[in-house]
Amino acid sequence: MYKICLILIFATLLLACATTPDSAIPVTGNEQVSDDGPVFRTRISWTSYGIPHVKADDWAGLGYGFAYATATDGVCVIANDVMTVRGELARFLGPENGNLQSDIFHRGLLTTGRLRSLAAAQPANEHEFSKGYAAGYNRYLRDNANNMPAACAGKPWLRPITQGDIVRLGLGIGIRYGLGWFQKDIAGAGPPGNSLSALQDRTMSPTEILHGFEVGIGSNAIALGSEVTKSGRGVLFGNPHYPWWGSSRFHIIHTTIPGELDVMGASLLTTNRVAIGFNKDIAWSHTVSTALRFTLYELQINPENPLEYHYGGEYRQIVPTRVDVDVVDEDGNISTEQALVYLTHYGPILVNRALPWNSQVAYAIRDANVDNTRNILTYDALNVAESIDDVEAAISLQGVPWTNTIAADRNGTAFYADISVTPNVDAELITRCGVTVKHLPANIIVLNGADPECEWKSDTRSAVPGALPAEDMPRIRRQDYVTNSNDSYWLANPHIPLEGYSPIIGSERTARTLRTRAGLVFVQEKLAKKEKLGPADLQEIIYSQRNYGAEILLDDVLKLCEGVEKPVLVDDEEVDIAPACRALAGWDRRQGNDSRGAQVWTEFWRLARKIPDVYAVPFDANDPVNTPSGIAGGNADVADAIRAALAGAQKTLLDAGIPLDARWGEVQFAERNGERIPIPGGQGWGGMFGMIVANLQKDKGYTPIRHGNSFIQVISWDRDGNLDPRGMLTYSQSQEPESAHYDDLTRLYSAGQWIRFPFSEAEIKADPNFSELILVE
Repeated sequence: MYKICLILIFATLLLACATTPDSAIPVTGNEQVSDDGPVFRTRISWTSYGIPHVKADDWAGLGYGFAYATATDGVCVIANDVMTVRGELARFLGPENGNLQSDIFHRGLLTTGRLRSLAAAQPANEHEFSKGYAAGYNRYLRDNANNMPAACAGKPWLRPITQGDIVRLGLGIGIRYGLGWFQKDIAGAGPPGNSLSALQDRTMSPTEILHGFEVGIGSNAIALGSEVTKSGRGVLFGNPHYPWWGSSRFHIIHTTIPGELDVMGASLLTTNRVAIGFNKDIAWSHTVSTALRFTLYELQINPENPLEYHYGGEYRQIVPTRVDVDVVDEDGNISTEQALVYLTHYGPILVNRALPWNSQVAYAIRDANVDNTRNILTYDALNVAESIDDVEAAISLQGVPWTNTIAADRNGTAFYADISVTPNVDAELITRCGVTVKHLPANIIVLNGADPECEWKSDTRSAVPGALPAEDMPRIRRQDYVTNSNDSYWLANPHIPLEGYSPIIGSERTARTLRTRAGLVFVQEKLAKKEKLGPADLQEIIYSQRNYGAEILLDDVLKLCEGVEKPVLVDDEEVDIAPACRALAGWDRRQGNDSRGAQVWTEFWRLARKIPDVYAVPFDANDPVNTPSGIAGGNADVADAIRAALAGAQKTLLDAGIPLDARWGEVQFAERNGERIPIPGGQGWGGMFGMIVANLQKDKGYTPIRHGNSFIQVISWDRDGNLDPRGMLTYSQSQEPESAHYDDLTRLYSAGQWIRFPFSEAEIKADPNFSELILVE
């Protein structure tokens, strides 16, 4: 998108591009170059579907090209996220829609001191890379000043960035699943009975419990080892379930420094390394881990002073930290308002309905990632890994903030680990120090903040203060397979359950989700045929669109449709469930574009999964892949509730104007420039292995797609060790409607197609849509 420099200089450069080595990239265009020579040189090659391949001789040039290539597809997204982490939403967009609270949160916690410490701890190559990144992004703004997407063209927040902004963006990602969940609760916190400012009055009302949770965000990954593959080498399938809009979109990119780095995959639009992907030797993906990134601490408040809390026989101060926020009003006038963020030695105070601040107690949050400096170090090591040994060593540097890692190598080893930044809190400490707080989810840990013995444990083996050392985190290597679909580490391979780890990482011997079980069953079915597997087998698992939940439960549901002689009462309305039952009986139990009836299952199971004792066979820890199972139709209460759920599903769909037997592709779709593109797949909780999440819209269907299947990769090697990288980016490279790459990959995904990622220099130059841009500054 917007490659105006390419149009202007491509013809001039063609001969030079074909004959000039990367070490001698020529100066082109009208750039000003210092007497000492250019500071930044980079070569960006684009292949089909807008995939950039960035090549430079050094880290500064790589950062320059990385930013320019990413901005080509996501400049508005990057600019918006920079505005967010700078705490400037209220200045440009007004205080509404949570903007004010976001600004208070980011300005209160992403402080100058914290940012300087984080920047100072980075390796030398990152200083060069971030310098190049800022310059490359700013170059893109200059080159395309008159050709910006409508989403940000002419906006005052579309501005040059600094290296400090890159540090802010990185830290904002790191705390996303800790402090980031509680932005409004931290911004709105205040002592009992105090009105500290007009701003505080406006933001003090408590929010719903854990309002910030991104419900449904997840991922799938499978790694196969040499014992089960046709090639005798590894195969990796990865599929993060991530937002289809905004800064958490993935963007395919390939980065190369000859002789030092050659890695391809995807980064988030506002991050600056390949986060999941492959090189010639290894491939890896991530899934969001069950491990907590934080604990809460219950503070005993001094009844004489609400700004003091008891700790170890004395009182400590709660420190009010002033935050200045610029706010624009309806007339465009900007005023500076003041707020307070309240800090303890654990971290900030937060307030919501479950976590009050009164004369007896308050609650603080400690986040394991807020001062973690090791992310870049970890991913630089991961990007150049040559084996599973190297992958394990890389993530053991403790820079993976909140995900599991699943990997395979060309030697044929499959690997799973949850080596992510996690508080060093074991079962004994939780038992001794745990505090029960009503209305909190069971997995949230609240500790006694008055007792110094309840601090996170310190271990010299950990490079991150207060975090579990990598040695104490779960991992497994196999020559058959490993998999994860966002449940805990326990059943990475059900033949060798992982047990004995801290409960803060996740649960053991508990029921797995239908999505986890689907992945395990689908792999086991393939292996049961006694045939070796290849990449096409993993491609088929995701694109078959099988609904495992329906496969194991629908027959029992249909039995309860038989002999129903009277309508079912739903919201004081009598509903004849026969149409819903007919639609389900005719459904192929898949959620492909041509499937009919999937919408009935979606709305039915949305209700039925909450029925108490719904399963005929309860969970059995000794048979966790196959239990719970069946519908307890012999239980009269369950049978009545199942029929009520069928009636509720039918009513919901008909009230929304959705035919019960419409093709799924007519019901679930992405709209692109006025055209509807059918999107296969469905909800993970509904029994799908993959995930597509969309709210039901009256008279339209399930649209827009909110999140789900995103950067899908299937990476393998042939018998000779040659790389075979296949994949798909479901929502395409750009979210801007003007882009040529707004919907091209989405159409392929809709049609069940894949692309092959050009990786070698020869493959890149042979691409039918190859184009190249050389940048020098």
